[in-house]
Formats: sequence, structure tokens, C-alpha cells
Amino acid sequence: MLPLKQFFDANKQSSGAWIDNTCGYQTGCWIVQWHESAIYWTLWYQYTQWSGDTQYLYWMESNMAASVGGHGDFLGGYGRYEAESTRWNDDISWWAIAAADGAVALGKDAILTGDGHTYLSLASTTFDEVWDHWDTACNGGIYWGRDRHSTSNQVAFLKSTITNAQLMEIAAKIVLLTGDAGYKTKFDQIYAWITSVIMTADYYVADGVDSRYCAPMPQIYSYHLGVLLTAHVTMYKATSDPHYLTEATNLYNSILRQFVSYNVISIEPSCDATGACKTPNGFWWSLYKGLSAFYSAASDLSLKSSIATVLRASALKNIQLCNAQWYCMRYLPNGDFKLPDGTNVRDQFETVALLNALAFITLDGADAIPFNPDYQMISPTPATTSWNVSAAMWSQTSYWETGATKTAATGTARATRQAGSAATSMLATSVTASTVSGALSNDTATEAEAIAPGRVVGAVIGVLAALAIIGAAMFRWLRKGNAEDKGVAMDVPAPEAESPFLTLDSTN
Repeated sequence: MLPLKQFFDANKQSSGAWIDNTCGYQTGCWIVQWHESAIYWTLWYQYTQWSGDTQYLYWMESNMAASVGGHGDFLGGYGRYEAESTRWNDDISWWAIAAADGAVALGKDAILTGDGHTYLSLASTTFDEVWDHWDTACNGGIYWGRDRHSTSNQVAFLKSTITNAQLMEIAAKIVLLTGDAGYKTKFDQIYAWITSVIMTADYYVADGVDSRYCAPMPQIYSYHLGVLLTAHVTMYKATSDPHYLTEATNLYNSILRQFVSYNVISIEPSCDATGACKTPNGFWWSLYKGLSAFYSAASDLSLKSSIATVLRASALKNIQLCNAQWYCMRYLPNGDFKLPDGTNVRDQFETVALLNALAFITLDGADAIPFNPDYQMISPTPATTSWNVSAAMWSQTSYWETGATKTAATGTARATRQAGSAATSMLATSVTASTVSGALSNDTATEAEAIAPGRVVGAVIGVLAALAIIGAAMFRWLRKGNAEDKGVAMDVPAPEAESPFLTLDSTN
């Protein structure tokens, strides 16, 4: 893990986070947004838990403590009820999830060295600070921002799906650690709102709702389902209530339909449709985390085989970006979201998250389950819903930035769960091993060429590959998978996947 630590140290700021902007928060200068540093620490705490390696714990805690700043939360010194526009609810919730993962890894009474607060108290305090932003508009839900009087429509009015999903994960981990029934009640309350307002019957989840009109936004992003999956699995482990495991299975089926092509997590519907997302988009890490958690809770061997197959196949695809030193960061053209040397840290986040997931399911016995690319393939399918909102109305420029007025018909629209659309069976279709092998090929030469072979600035992924528990497991899987591909060459282009972006109905 030393190279990963050195890589962070070379690109951090005094708040215990990555450098987020190099020129006064202007476009073209973004590197790693503050909340993404919380995701980074989540990966470290998971590594510590699963490997038992604590040699970097003091360094990890020193940086976490710098982000807390002695305040007992992640608001940067702002008061709980103080309107604040730079620390959004989803931002501080990512940090609370990191704290909760720290408590799971180190124990519910573990104290964050250098701060004095327990990890658990940091998570629960942040939960309460975000829960304050639940109100009755649109029958409930929590706001994305923390200032209801902001001139920004997004800050003042958007109830984002991710914020609500994050609170569910935090609540589930608090229940797991303490058994506090109050957090279970709030978990159920949030999910009831999600299912009634922004989720369809076949588990397609909108990005949020404008609290003035309660019409859901049409964008779909994978990380919503990744967080919801982790939340339900955790609550199942905390309560042994099979309802939560059933919901986790339904969410998994939806992940297969929307984001998986030929067993590889490779589709981001709204990004693919608009091309407007960050590059890399940085959403899939939450799926890897959710899938490994789901694997540990599932008892059906065919289901466990499906989960392991998706993770292994995604690994085969993902590591094609890495060079011989496990340096996986691409050099990107001019623009936002790259480090000063021109590389993008999201490549490393994604790969580390995937290797963490592989390590976790190995510890849970996945190595005894065959690599089975013939198990299933569910073609990505679009949502079978028609939210009454036009795409133009919800674009960043035409709606949120200018505050365009909605029509009366759209203004009265409500998201409804669509009846009669059952979740697709995981055994719906199959694909031959040769097709899977082709799908795992390196689609373009440009991706591989974009990696500078001689640069090992952080050798970040070598951190996990060097560990016997992870590296050995992964390469054993890769050899096993290749052997079972019946010798088919890995240079066949992957078939084009149908874009599952929502079909919007603006006529009703």
C-alpha cells in the first residue's frame, strides 16, 4: 500500500483530501472533488478490514481527522442549522459513509486518532445533520443542498436520490453496529419515499425530484443502485429480515439489466446518451462495493456464481488499462478532473474498488465457485416508464441554471410506479463463452496507448496486487477464466450495447 500512500501525499491539501481545484474553482481546474476523497478513505478502511493490515492506520486517521477539523462532523465549522452552500448533503454523507466503514472495520467504539470522536459518532452526527433536511414536499425526501433560500435552483429545490440512498447506507451500518431501531425506522421511511416517488416497479431509479413540482429527473446513474444494494444487504445482516435480502436481489437484477453487457459492468445510460459526464465517470465503484456485499449475504450458489462472474469479467476488462506495474491512469486531454501531471485518479479509484471487491468475495469463499461466463447474459434494456418531463426541461442549462417555468401539465405530474413490469429473471438468456471472450477484449487501441508505460508515479494498483490475498486470488481467477474461454482469442471487438437511456414522454 506504500505507493498508494505516496501518491496521495504528493497530491493532497491540508484538509486531508486530494487537491480539488488549482485555480480558484474555475472550469478547467477541477481535479478531485472533496467528496471523492471520502470515497478514497472508504476504500482504505475496507482494505484494512479485509486484509488485517493496520500499518497505515495512523496515516489514514491523521487525514480523516484533518477533514473533521475537531468539529465532530464534516461541516467544516458551520453550525448544524446554518445555511451553507459549499458542503452539500451528499458531500458530507460520503464522508459519513467512510466513518461508518471505519467503525465497521475497527469497532463501534473505535476513536478517530487525532480527533477524539468515535467513528460511529461521526457517522451518526452527520446522519442527523442531513436528516434535518427531510420535509413534506413531494411527500418526503431529503434535499441535495443545505440552503433552502439559495439562488441556485439545485441547492434550494432538488431532492437528490443519491443523498437519500446514502443516508440509508449510513443508517444500516449504525443498526448493524448498535441495533438502534430508530435508524431502521428512518431507513424504511426513506426507501418508502424512493419507491413511491422516484423508482419504477422494475427498479429504475431517477436522479431526483424538483420539490416545487415533484416530477422526477430523467437521468439514471449506476451509483444509486450500488449504494441502495449495499444499504439493503447491510440492513439484512443487521436484522436477519429476509425482506431486505429480497429487495437486494431485485436491485441486483436491475443492475444486470441496466449496466451490465456480456457480464461486464460497462454501461452508464445517461452518460452514454449525452456524453456530458466526467471522464472517467467514476460511478461504477459503488457497484463493485455493492456486489461484494451482496455476494456475502446471498446463499443461493447460482446467484453467487452470477455475482462472481460479473466481478471477474469486469476485472478482465478493467485491467486492460493497466501497464506491467499496475499503473492504470490514463492521460486525458485538456479539461477538468485530472491531476497536475495530466492523469485521472478515477481510473485508480475504480480499479482499487474492484480489487477490494474481488479480495472480499475470495475471503468469502468465491474461489470455490467456478468462473461461469455461460451462466447468464441479460441485454441492457431501457426503463418501461414514461415520466412526464421533457429532456430539455431538465438539462443543466435550460432548467436548473435559468429556472425555466414548467408547463401546467408537467408541473402537476407525479412519478408513479409502473404496474405489471416484473423483474427479469437472472436466468433469462445465455451467451456462449466465445461471445463473452470477445466482449472482454480491448475495444480500442487508444485506451491502452493513452497510458504512459514508463510512468509509475504512484504504482497505485500495485498496492493491492502485491498482497497475496488479492493478487493471487485475482490472477488465479483470470487464469481460470481464460482456460474456460476455450482458447478463444481476446481481441474480438465487443458488440455494441443498446443504450438504455430513458425514453421520455412529453406529450402527456
